[in-house]
Amino acid sequence: MKKIWPQEHVDVLRTIYPVLPMEDLLKILPYSKQKIKCAAARHKLTKKGKCYSWKYEHEQKLIELYPTTLIKDLQVLFDKTESQIGSAAFKLKLVKDPEFKYQQCLKSCYKPGSVPLNKGKKQSEYMSPQQIEKTKATRFKTGQKSITELYDGAITERADKSGTVHKYIRISKGVWVELQIVNWEKVNGPIPEGHCLWCLSEDRTNCDPSNWELITQKENLWRNSASNNLTDRYVANTVAWRNAELADEILQYPEIIDLKRKQLQLNRAIKQHGK
Repeated sequence: MKKIWPQEHVDVLRTIYPVLPMEDLLKILPYSKQKIKCAAARHKLTKKGKCYSWKYEHEQKLIELYPTTLIKDLQVLFDKTESQIGSAAFKLKLVKDPEFKYQQCLKSCYKPGSVPLNKGKKQSEYMSPQQIEKTKATRFKTGQKSITELYDGAITERADKSGTVHKYIRISKGVWVELQIVNWEKVNGPIPEGHCLWCLSEDRTNCDPSNWELITQKENLWRNSASNNLTDRYVANTVAWRNAELADEILQYPEIIDLKRKQLQLNRAIKQHGK
């Protein structure tokens, strides 16, 4: 038969349960932790959002130590679980010191010249027979293929350093060729030595042979040159006369770049007309 709490105890519980930690409740009420929890649930009492079992002085100590102390050391110091410390740190908006985190990361990194523990050793010399037996089930078998390995003829898209997307097709295992090259050679034959393909549109993923032109590598070099395309950096350098700092400053003024580019284009047109 359940023991009914006296009304005065219930009234006290209603007043103090939402605002006091359990350790203080145990000192005030003559009941066990489990009975207090059951009574609180029976009367639908809940803790307030900011209430958790940390005393003020412990909070201040945590604020002082948390940024530069390992969690395992804080667990020993406060006799709390990792979850309790993490929860308190979150509520107090505490974060680890960046330099402390960096130093801890360095401790787990291999140092230059470090030698792996299993270097030059047989598996039986650094693993127990039980461990070896346990790993057999998850080992790759001879000739086994990766579940992510693609098939011959598979097409993928890859971005280069500039962010431009190219399409590649698998010819054989480990051999990938740009798709436009394969398509162009099917129609026109092998690309001669010293030549390459030039994309006629801005869409390099359009690998139809009609979208590509065969040119010499010398012509390709010229078409891609900054001086021919009059890139912003090239134009800024022509104004700054190899002064890198001044060129960086000029790049902040697009109107100057545009005006200088038009001047260069005009000079080239005049020179070409003279020829």
